[in-house]
Amino acid sequence: MSRAIIYTRVSTDEQANSGYSLQHQKALLEKYCQVQNIEIVKHFQDDFSAKTFDRPEIKKAFEYMKRNKKDIDIFLFTKWDRFSRNQEESIKAIRQLHNLGIQVNSVEQPLDLDNPDNKILLSMYLIIPEVENDKNSQRTKDGMRRAMREGCFMGRNPIGYLRFRDENGNSTLIPDGKMSLLIKSAFKDFSTGLYSANELRLIYNKKGLKVSKQGFIDILRNNIYSGKIIIPEFKKEPLEIVNGLHQKIVSVETFEKVASILSGKKKKQFASNSNDEILPLRQQLLCSVCGKKFTGAASKGNGGKFYYYHCQSRCNGNYRAIEVHNLFSKFLKQFEIKDEVYDLYLNMLEDKFSENSKIRDIRIRKINTEIQALRDKIITLEDSIGENEISVSRIIKIVKRHEDSINNLNEEKDNLNIADKEFGTYLKFGISFLNGLSTYYETSNSKIKKMIIGSIFPEKLVFDGKNYRTLKDNAFLQLIFNNNNASEDIKKEKVILSNDLSCKAPPLGLEPRTL
Repeated sequence: MSRAIIYTRVSTDEQANSGYSLQHQKALLEKYCQVQNIEIVKHFQDDFSAKTFDRPEIKKAFEYMKRNKKDIDIFLFTKWDRFSRNQEESIKAIRQLHNLGIQVNSVEQPLDLDNPDNKILLSMYLIIPEVENDKNSQRTKDGMRRAMREGCFMGRNPIGYLRFRDENGNSTLIPDGKMSLLIKSAFKDFSTGLYSANELRLIYNKKGLKVSKQGFIDILRNNIYSGKIIIPEFKKEPLEIVNGLHQKIVSVETFEKVASILSGKKKKQFASNSNDEILPLRQQLLCSVCGKKFTGAASKGNGGKFYYYHCQSRCNGNYRAIEVHNLFSKFLKQFEIKDEVYDLYLNMLEDKFSENSKIRDIRIRKINTEIQALRDKIITLEDSIGENEISVSRIIKIVKRHEDSINNLNEEKDNLNIADKEFGTYLKFGISFLNGLSTYYETSNSKIKKMIIGSIFPEKLVFDGKNYRTLKDNAFLQLIFNNNNASEDIKKEKVILSNDLSCKAPPLGLEPRTL
């Protein structure tokens, strides 16, 4: 009596639509073995696609047959497409089992594989399902790309969203409550440039957004959160970015700021270590001889440990850290606003803000008018359902576009209102900051010191051992310096600030100027 392993397989679609149920296949195999007087040693069954042999049960069956090859004569299944839908891998698997002395055959499409002519039939039985699979795969991909171009989301939902089907059956996303708010907050914090990605990840891990280092980077790079759908490049079709049907979690402006930081186009803050507190000017100064950045280190002497700065190539000597710091404090004092011009600067900026406040008020009124016009359009569209030739799905898309525009306008209005409310506080702080710049610098930690240096001297400072100088003139700082030296003249004259003081100085506009 021959001994057999029987194998049954379905995929979800086949079981539902084609009648290839596991019970039906097993019954056929058992009946065949009974008629042919074949003993069934073991039964294995899968519910996986047959595109490859990466199926758990068939791999177990192959391992079992390798261990018990002397006790197995034949490997049986109902049809060849139950065995595989991949011709190349099928031939390889059949050959491996044949080398073990085990036949492979179908009970509904039996073949004598010892007969060379039957190998032609075998190729047909195997290639037809493979071609069918390829066609199904192509149709699926084409359908998915069409849906994505219409703004549908395909694939596993990202963190912060839940899968959702709208009333037209379109696959899309909806924000996932608390998690979506964490994502929005994380984007906003990272866009400030004050955090590294991992530093921010650890903060939000404690709040509930638990992801890996790379997972957090992937979130910050994912266009889906700005309301976009990415259609990847395929064959001769280029990559596309379209507006999604889903609600965005972060504004496009915030997403672009984050992308700019991640790409290195916007400066990020330096991480600090213990030596940074002692040598905060490392990497901030340039050698006057070779142009390389200054670094620093400790040196042990009879009196203990002493700290020095030197350029990376050591072409310009070592400089005691305490002396370098004292010279830098004196250098900063040049840019402090003197008491006698403090009120003058404050009045000048308040006048400028008053002008911009009128512009903001006009813009806010215009925004309110635009919002009301869009709401009227939405009401008209909703009332017209069934009264014209425009389909309901088309009307819904138009309404969605108008609602997105309303959200963007409301966000712009909120930003304008925030700037108006907080400007006074920022203004007084900024003037006070310039009034005591060197003191504020001396009492800050290394991280704040680097932020102060980077914002005031974005082009780095050149140090020759005695003096500091900037690589490029900063008209804004020069104005302060000149005003300090000529404060008495300034009091007597009406000073007009130029809007093009420096490309490096923050412009007077909707938000308060900061250094």
